Amino acid sequence: MEIRLTALREDLIDAVARRNILLARVKQKIETKDYAGATELMSALDALPTRAQFVQTLAKEARLHQSDD
Repeated sequence: MEIRLTALREDLIDAVARRNILLARVKQKIETKDYAGATELMSALDALPTRAQFVQTLAKEARLHQSDD
């Protein structure tokens, strides 16, 4: 279980970093009036895992590894 939680933590950190990078790039595209590029980056941003997805995954992992005692 610890390995799976470590992997989930790494996934979360990666998603947050990618989200921040994409947001910065979207802002840059908007400043240069490259709206098509900004729209493309927003699509990539929308494809990233959401907070709700991470919460659901954590809840699932918790249920799978619950002890009966």
